[in-house]
Amino acid sequence: MRSVAPALALLVTLSLPATGRAQVPVLDRGILAVDTDRSALTGQISRTDTNRNGTRAAVTCALYRPARRQDPVAAARSNPQITALVRRIAREEGVDENEFLALVYQESRFNPCARSSAGAVGLAQLMPATAASLGVEIYDIEDNLRGGARYYRRQIDRHGGNIALALAAYNAGPGNVSKHGGIPPFRETQSYVRSITQRWLPALGGSDTAALPQSFGDGGAGFVAMRDKTLTAMGVSAATGASLAGARTWYETQGRQESATVLDSWDLNLTARSGNLAMMNQIIALAASMADLIGAETAITASSLSGSARSSSRPAADDRLAEGTSPCEGAQGLVWDEQKQACVAARENEADLRLMLQAQ
Repeated sequence: MRSVAPALALLVTLSLPATGRAQVPVLDRGILAVDTDRSALTGQISRTDTNRNGTRAAVTCALYRPARRQDPVAAARSNPQITALVRRIAREEGVDENEFLALVYQESRFNPCARSSAGAVGLAQLMPATAASLGVEIYDIEDNLRGGARYYRRQIDRHGGNIALALAAYNAGPGNVSKHGGIPPFRETQSYVRSITQRWLPALGGSDTAALPQSFGDGGAGFVAMRDKTLTAMGVSAATGASLAGARTWYETQGRQESATVLDSWDLNLTARSGNLAMMNQIIALAASMADLIGAETAITASSLSGSARSSSRPAADDRLAEGTSPCEGAQGLVWDEQKQACVAARENEADLRLMLQAQ
């Protein structure tokens, strides 16, 4: 049997009809419906988040009241709610209240909506990367402060409690402080540290104890504690007094939000509950601050710290003068008055007084 020539086999192969797979478009309406619903739900969630962020920003910015420039005390009095919040966060995070109050004033002037050209946000002027590393929400007023307090606490621990170096690290970064072996030679950083330690901190009652009366033996510690408790009580009481206005703004803003879905209604209800809890926390903080204030006052009274109390206190039984001696002995023209318990001018005996009349 003769084999087929290669040329003939190739010709036969080319003459056969070619087969192939056709690309037919297929539309699965079931899958399309699921994708459409998912897209719509995602859009609703996105709009809800946008509205929530807008509401939070509006309420946060509504808290701020501008004050006189370069006056931290006036700014603190104009923003009692923010001041009380700064102090509470400082206590919870273990940093000095007055130091953190001065730091926040330097950073944002107590404006929760402050934003720097470098991208720092909020009261504590956190950078987004720093906020992420601290695990806080940068646009939430309380989280922003908490992140700032935590970061400041880290710098204090890192630099052995040196406030100036901790402030410099907060402003310029700990790397620059380590690199230069102290406060970096940057004009901004040096002005930053100088303003807080020499201007804002003394004005807010943080370190200027020269005007405090010096008690016997404690170096004014009792008066320092009393002053700190008084400042805290002032801030908390002012914040509580303004809480009704803040709550009204909060609820009015929430009432203007549309609740198109069950999720929206749930979010609004949750926010309202949070507002109620915040008001209850303010009341608790007020009661606690008043208790601290009363306790500090009682401590001063009980220990007789003031110099006036010591000087006016009567001598103990063991310190009484010997019988027959006078406390006014040696003072010419003075005698001891038992009724007044003091040295008074000596008066002549009334029996020895004679009326002397002379003609003019």
